[in-house]
Amino acid sequence: MHERTIGYNLLLCLVGLVVILCLESFSGMDMQVQQHFYDASRHAWLVDADWQIRLKPWLYTGPKILLGLVGVGCVLLCIRFLVTHRTIHYPSLILLLSLVLVPSSIAAGKQISNIYCPYELQAFGGSRAYQHVLEPASSENEGHSRGKGFPAGHASGGFALMGLYFCFNSRRASRIGLGTGLTLGWAMGIYQMARGAHFLSHTLFSMLAAWLIICLIRLATYRLFRQWRIQKADRPHAAPVMGQDDRNGGRLPDETSA
Repeated sequence: MHERTIGYNLLLCLVGLVVILCLESFSGMDMQVQQHFYDASRHAWLVDADWQIRLKPWLYTGPKILLGLVGVGCVLLCIRFLVTHRTIHYPSLILLLSLVLVPSSIAAGKQISNIYCPYELQAFGGSRAYQHVLEPASSENEGHSRGKGFPAGHASGGFALMGLYFCFNSRRASRIGLGTGLTLGWAMGIYQMARGAHFLSHTLFSMLAAWLIICLIRLATYRLFRQWRIQKADRPHAAPVMGQDDRNGGRLPDETSA
């Protein structure tokens, strides 16, 4: 993906995030969607306590373990190539930074948004008044702890795997990587929505924010390592650098690919 294309992606993400904030605050979209996950006659969510026991290993605990293992694998690959080839395994670095920075950035947003989860709201049997990101906090919530429901934190881990898009030179492989991140992110996000932990806008915001962060990672690391490669190549008797390893493991993905 060319830098200009990444720039377009960043701009579209910013516009999309603003649109989602407006929809969250002024449209009523979230309530309309969330009502499909809640049975008012039983005062129960679509994924109730019994279903949570069945689904948690697959859609909550399991994905967290998987993402942790992927992160550990990225660290080990980076260390291996630094030790054995004196070079950087660029795909592993991209993915590792995505797995770290996407969830941590979303978690930081949750601390300041002061938005409650659906199950905490009076409309769904909770005790908190409904309030929006772009509106002042409701006076009914004074004395209560701050809300930490926006954006969607759990789904952000899955969306971080969209960083796989920048880990391959093949367009097909890159698209499969992107689809993997989107699929896992939405599976985790819909699970949270079905048990009352998030609204639709929370997950949409996390998806676009994740892609924005990943594009920034790609842009920053590519520029840094391109400059580093040039400097290393200019040194006499320089150690192998990315793109010169005959096994291709430390190759920097081409600008013309993906």
